[in-house]
Amino acid sequence: MKKPARFLLLMIFLLASLSFFYFTLFIILKSQFLTLILDWTFWATLILYILTIEEILRWARDGKRSDLSD
Repeated sequence: MKKPARFLLLMIFLLASLSFFYFTLFIILKSQFLTLILDWTFWATLILYILTIEEILRWARDGKRSDLSD
């Protein structure tokens, strides 16, 4: 897969996941925002999301998976 296509997939992933996060958090769960922020599973999911973004960014840049994915 060519590099521009990989970066396009990265941007689509970022936009789709951030719009899903916005829709879920600010429209559906706006009354439970404080409870969500204090929950440890939210922070664990956020860390895993950041690791996923790093992995996809490395794939988009280099064209291969990192050692983290093995």
